[in-house]
Amino acid sequence: MQITRTTPSSITVEKDGFVTKVLGESFAPGYGSPDFIVQSDSIDKWISGSRELPIDDSERREIVEFVLKELRRRGWTIEAE
Repeated sequence: MQITRTTPSSITVEKDGFVTKVLGESFAPGYGSPDFIVQSDSIDKWISGSRELPIDDSERREIVEFVLKELRRRGWTIEAE
């Protein structure tokens, strides 16, 4: 699994040629807020071209844990809801 893109409102994660967007919200740094809050319930499917695979609760937790760990390693203050 790897993060391939971040924007102020999403994080794109890639795994085995499939991608999913993790929606969320970013905040201005230095105001006591996290840099980004992940909306866990936004993670619902993997997409590759016209193929879609559903994401179950267990895999959703795995993706959220990966994103939190990876971006914290990069110095982000990040939370999930």
